[in-house]
Amino acid sequence: MKLISASEISSWSRFYRGNFINSLSGFKPVSLIGTISETGQTNLAIFSNIVHLGADPALVGYVNPTA
Repeated sequence: MKLISASEISSWSRFYRGNFINSLSGFKPVSLIGTISETGQTNLAIFSNIVHLGADPALVGYVNPTA
């Protein structure tokens, strides 16, 4: 997996950055979201309802309904 930093994304042209961010949620019904805690603990989970919020700054989100 390639790690893409915020500074790298900021260096891309506005058009390329927009297309990249727009493609993140894709057209698949589920997405994998991975995180790493400050202590190095990894976590990977399946989420649906990934949404594109904006490209400048790069923003994606997910809907997590609660009872």
